[in-house]
Amino acid sequence: MKMLNPVFRRELITALRNRRTFMAVGAYVLFLLAMAAFMLYASIRLDFIEGFHPQITITIYNLLSGIQLALIILLVPAITAGQINGERERQTLDLMLVTKMSTFTIVVGKLLSSLMLVLLMIVASVPVFGAFVYFGAVSPAKLLEQTLFMLVTATMAGSVSILCSIVFKRAMVAYVFSYFVMLLLTTITAAVVGSIFNVLHTTHFNNMQLGGIFVPFILSLQWRELFTWLLALNPVVGFLSLQDAQSGTVSLDSFLTQFLFNFQDVRLTTQLPLWLVNIWINIGLSCVFVGLSSWLLMPARRLGKFSFS
Repeated sequence: MKMLNPVFRRELITALRNRRTFMAVGAYVLFLLAMAAFMLYASIRLDFIEGFHPQITITIYNLLSGIQLALIILLVPAITAGQINGERERQTLDLMLVTKMSTFTIVVGKLLSSLMLVLLMIVASVPVFGAFVYFGAVSPAKLLEQTLFMLVTATMAGSVSILCSIVFKRAMVAYVFSYFVMLLLTTITAAVVGSIFNVLHTTHFNNMQLGGIFVPFILSLQWRELFTWLLALNPVVGFLSLQDAQSGTVSLDSFLTQFLFNFQDVRLTTQLPLWLVNIWINIGLSCVFVGLSSWLLMPARRLGKFSFS
């Protein structure tokens, strides 16, 4: 216990003595169990001739996984974006800075303590998802891959929120910008890719009509590489890629073709699955955001121009 980060150790002891932590984790696990039981019961009622079919467990597994990802995206900024602001409002931030702890230790401790509830929820939900291993919906290795993906995504969202909590003095502004960054990663990246593709597609066919010669539309390698890296930033696209690799019931190529590429077959350039690329990008972003937060939290930096109202 003494080897733990001192800030995290203090928050951990406080949280483990608080029954609300266990009530929140228990309520989340019961919610997942209730959702799984309801969907299983509904599937049996709808298909009353054949009754239960193990194939339906794959769909239920994918839906529950989507609920967990949505929880991470919505809950992590709400918990994390006020961590440094809270210390500043309680006038305890300066006391922490004059101790022997480095700013990196403070930032990491605050990040871990704010993610603790979400991480407990993710880990506690593993037995619920593990029940689908029995029905063959997912293998134990694939379940570990999903757990890793969720943990890395939660860490990235938390590091973004910690940075916003340091940059902006007001907690409400930090909350808004934290959700804006998550909105940027989850929806705007896909919207930008779809918009650019539509412009290129429309321009090509307008030029073809003026020239009178039919030329098939082929997206260049440079544009496909740009689209690949933009989509690799998106945790939702990474999640769909993960579900595609695990069960095969979610076709990422079909999703991109229908919603982004105007039913055109556009092959992305990466040889690795997008969910794995997304994990490495999120790890890199987390390191960058934590390092930048530690640098900005230094007293000499805080007194400068880097803090905004």
